[in-house]
Amino acid sequence: MMRRILCQMACVFLLGICSVLYWESAKIYIILLMILYLIFLIWYMKTKAITRRECRVIFLINIIIFMVGLYSSFSTMKEFNIYQNAFIDGAKVSFQGEIYKKEIKNNKVLYYMQDAYLQSEYFTEIKSNSKENPKEKQKEAAEKQNLKDKQKEAAEKQNPKDKQREAAEKIKFNNGEIYCKNIVVSLDEDSYPIGTVCVGTGSIKEFSEARNEGNFDERNYYYSLGIAAKLENCNIQDTYESQWAMRRFRGNICEKLYFLRMIIGNIFVENLPGEEAGVMSTISLGDKSLLDPEVKQIYQTSGIAHLLSVSGLHISVLAMGIYNFLRKRGISFVTSGTFSITLLVLYGEMVGMGLPVKRAIIMYVIYVVANIIGEAYDSLTALAVAALIIVVENPMVVRNTGFIFSFCAVIGVVTIGQRMKKLFDRFWIRKLEENNIRKQEQTWKMKIVYKCISSLVFCMGISLSTMPIVGKLYYEVPIYSIFLNFLLLPFMPCLLGIGIVGGLVGVFEMILFGGSFFSGFLMKVCHFILYCYEAISDWSIHLPGARQIVGDLGLWKIVIYYLLLYFWAFVILENKKIRFRNCLPLVGMFLILFGPRQAHFEIDMLDCGQGDSIYIADDNGLRYFIDGGSTSVKNVGQYRILPFLQFKGAKHIDYWFVSHTDEDHISGLIEAIESGYEIRHILFSKGMDISKLQDLMDENEISYGFISCGDKVVAGDMVFECIYPGETLEFEGVNENCMVLLMKYGDFSGLFTGDIGIEQEKAIIESGVLNFEDDSNQDFSKSNSGRGFNQDFSKSNKSKAGIDVSNLLVKERLSLYKVGHHGSKGSNSMEFLQVIRPEYSIISAGENNRYGHPSPETIERMDELDLTHYCTIDCGQIKVALDDGVVVVERFVDGEG
Repeated sequence: MMRRILCQMACVFLLGICSVLYWESAKIYIILLMILYLIFLIWYMKTKAITRRECRVIFLINIIIFMVGLYSSFSTMKEFNIYQNAFIDGAKVSFQGEIYKKEIKNNKVLYYMQDAYLQSEYFTEIKSNSKENPKEKQKEAAEKQNLKDKQKEAAEKQNPKDKQREAAEKIKFNNGEIYCKNIVVSLDEDSYPIGTVCVGTGSIKEFSEARNEGNFDERNYYYSLGIAAKLENCNIQDTYESQWAMRRFRGNICEKLYFLRMIIGNIFVENLPGEEAGVMSTISLGDKSLLDPEVKQIYQTSGIAHLLSVSGLHISVLAMGIYNFLRKRGISFVTSGTFSITLLVLYGEMVGMGLPVKRAIIMYVIYVVANIIGEAYDSLTALAVAALIIVVENPMVVRNTGFIFSFCAVIGVVTIGQRMKKLFDRFWIRKLEENNIRKQEQTWKMKIVYKCISSLVFCMGISLSTMPIVGKLYYEVPIYSIFLNFLLLPFMPCLLGIGIVGGLVGVFEMILFGGSFFSGFLMKVCHFILYCYEAISDWSIHLPGARQIVGDLGLWKIVIYYLLLYFWAFVILENKKIRFRNCLPLVGMFLILFGPRQAHFEIDMLDCGQGDSIYIADDNGLRYFIDGGSTSVKNVGQYRILPFLQFKGAKHIDYWFVSHTDEDHISGLIEAIESGYEIRHILFSKGMDISKLQDLMDENEISYGFISCGDKVVAGDMVFECIYPGETLEFEGVNENCMVLLMKYGDFSGLFTGDIGIEQEKAIIESGVLNFEDDSNQDFSKSNSGRGFNQDFSKSNKSKAGIDVSNLLVKERLSLYKVGHHGSKGSNSMEFLQVIRPEYSIISAGENNRYGHPSPETIERMDELDLTHYCTIDCGQIKVALDDGVVVVERFVDGEG
């Protein structure tokens, strides 16, 4: 009975939390869950024959718990909204906080501080002016504060000690102060131990938010960890010990553990190759600073990325190994449990106490306590208690992908994984009985076969239960991960145990003998296992269909998937006879995950900083891309373009047009090709230098070709015509010879002009291609010198759908215009804008770019002609779609267009 109550409490509390945090995106599902839970509660009370008075008490308890969940999530959201509105990138603040954790990342030491206070005069100014234009007031206040800080720094040079002490005291008592439960402070050197209270100054590094669909949201990630702000360019002015004795004690322990972690990491580096040392440090120490990005990508793509984090699996292996070892030697439950819990907590602190680690420790403590008091251990109850403890501490954690995956994986193990293993055990025993073999009489070969198939069935159950979660979080599902986990997971205890023991032995060997003979031998065993891990993973990702992009799975798909899964596992499989119809739920599940997505027309200008990246899709499922690069966003392909394409479920790009080969237009394309993403055709304008891409295209066997003025690409109902440059280049320069595309899709028309200037715009006007006259049908074969193009290029006036393509521009008004050269004043002349008069214009530019794009002159021209325009600086990703033939423009980020 108590079990059920604890699980119910956790479910109701989480429902209250999620009702606030996910209301905007999932209100229908939350209301449905409330109704279903109410029905379940009524059924539960009736079946248990509970009195009316007990019913009222249960209802009251559930309502109270739900309201507590609502209140805690409301108050937490209000707190983080204050941080979001108050903190401005680059604003100077004074801070005070106690270090509780530290790590090295990107050659910087990150101090995680708790009970932090941030102080700045501009906080007070924001509060007094909060009702009128807060964002502008914040910027003005921040600029004033920065000026005052510079004056203070000049004064400190005359008498630094007194000024520093004065600043340290002021932060405690002055107004304009914001309390933060946790912050991150970045320094160049590790100079302060854990447990130290630091006072200093720094500048706020505002957390970036996702600017495109499918992109990583840094703000949501840090908020889900309870971290309010990050400070850079910090200067510590004063330090002192914490006033709490327990914190001082914990700080001393954690500092020694951090030092031990660094020493063991160095032993890995000395005895393992560079890539494997990084993997071993990540697996056993939670230190990702040495992890090679290429190796990380291999593990992620193959579906075993969970091995690269200190997860509940690692904790379970370590704790249960120690506990069982002690119990088998006759040591009591209390002693064995206390010793193993102590070691487990110390190990958790050493590796950073991540959310999965914290969850696993709580569940293990409950397991040990249950053994000590003689009660049965229930995994779901332990999971519910762990969820309550973690969520009460920080309700925003329900948005953390690690939290979601960790808890869903455990539920999958406890329900589907164990269920399928139980069914297989029943099947195996039945087969033994049919052959008159008792379980004890099995041969060693039969036992090996049983162990292998049982493990494979268990892995399959876990994979089936986590597939939709993986698809929802990462937009792709690794097909062969079931078999990889079956092959590699059994060696994980061995790898983890040998790695930790080898590291500890290496520490003692260095202290006693100044060498590492025995630890070096153990590291060779780790080297062999890690080499096999990487080799098998790399081999698996090159198998057919290894990378199945599923896109953003709707919640309704996930709900139906799990209904089918649990119906199949707990109802269908009860039938002892194997029939074809028993597999129908599985077929439905795989259709939900991997079935075709509904295609629809849309154009998306991605926010890629200072560059151009344009995605186009039609109703026939064909996908196109124009350019793809940036000079202001590092690894724009890996972190912005490819995640967006995965979110859209785009398994490939049919045609990728390259306007020209400047970095801000092709850097992301290069990354996409290097990652192995499927691109079927790449098109360049005639005469373009493709030396930057030539080898990559040949190596990946990508078809490419060249087009010039008059050439058309007709694919389905979508028509692209190159209207510039011609076969003879009239101008010199890369920008001056950009490919200009005119697109037609039904009554919708779009113009994409790359980085051409005013002179090229004049040439296009004078050529007459934008006039309402039939254009010439140039034979593409004259200009095609690429490889693999002998189809899809139109010489006729009819597309496959029968659309007349002899005149691509609608006679009323251009629907969409990609503003030339990021809105430069050297493009987008008044004459050109008057000729095309677009219904909507979209601009791609990076915030605070050195070129001043988009220029005020261009914006003034467009405003003078009353042209509606949007810029990625204000809007993030800009989506253009059709709603019953009407053009609709959506902005991913709220802002002024």
